[in-house]
Amino acid sequence: MIAGLQMIPADSPVDVYTDSQLVVNILTKWASGWKEKGWKKKSPGPIANLELVQEAYALAQARPKANIQWIKAHMGNRWNEYADALATAYRRDVF
Repeated sequence: MIAGLQMIPADSPVDVYTDSQLVVNILTKWASGWKEKGWKKKSPGPIANLELVQEAYALAQARPKANIQWIKAHMGNRWNEYADALATAYRRDVF
């Protein structure tokens, strides 16, 4: 998400898709409240990957015309399947 948001000019209206409901919820629902509370959540414990959350949230806020949306994985969406293939190939090469 971070790399994708970095590629988008700040004033571009664009749809950004992810198959992670967690990422969508963090960026569109939860992060604003966490930020208001000093990057703390209601439940005890730290926010996982806080530095990444803060970076992604800042990028999303700087691109108000970017519409971040969830898409179900492995349902034949061309670009979701392509992204999955790239991630799988990367994991094979790295691990």
